[in-house]
Amino acid sequence: AGHNQLVVIDSQGFNPRNLKARAAFGCMDGRPDSEVIGVVSALADAEDISETIAAFRLKRLIVTGLDMARRFGALAAAVTQGAQLAHVSRAPDADAPLETLSPRELAELLLS
Repeated sequence: AGHNQLVVIDSQGFNPRNLKARAAFGCMDGRPDSEVIGVVSALADAEDISETIAAFRLKRLIVTGLDMARRFGALAAAVTQGAQLAHVSRAPDADAPLETLSPRELAELLLS
């Protein structure tokens, strides 16, 4: 890919506790010409999300499944671990566009 081109590499999820998978992921993250954006489920445990953000030094996240979540621990984990919220998905359809939350919308979700 040339400069300023977006290339999305989608893969099946993996267990971040798998050292081999973590090492492979770390190689991608170490490239100066790439940005790794983590994709996590709003249904995941907040502590697990915090560990994942820290382990992979994620700078930005996409949080999916907000329409199904009763609690927003993944959002809180992103905020408290220093990762920026790139986008969210809160529609039940897989082809629904990703949304960018305003600071107000994020605060309203976290306080609801």
